[in-house]
Amino acid sequence: NSKRKARRGFCSNCGSSLFWKAPELDRTGIAAGSLDVPSGLRLAAHIYTHQVADWDVLADELPRDPDASFTPRWS
Repeated sequence: NSKRKARRGFCSNCGSSLFWKAPELDRTGIAAGSLDVPSGLRLAAHIYTHQVADWDVLADELPRDPDASFTPRWS
């Protein structure tokens, strides 16, 4: 929710969003596209799945959480 109070970081050159941190959460959301490759990232879960289009198919067994309050298990 963009109305939520959060700390947000933006690129000083282009203005792209780099991260956001809600005060009540223990994690910081970092824009994956802002990282150099290879990033070593892999999917851990699908969030906001209640907002997907009816034609969008998530054909894997990753956790789904509509309110993004889950704590992923990083392994």
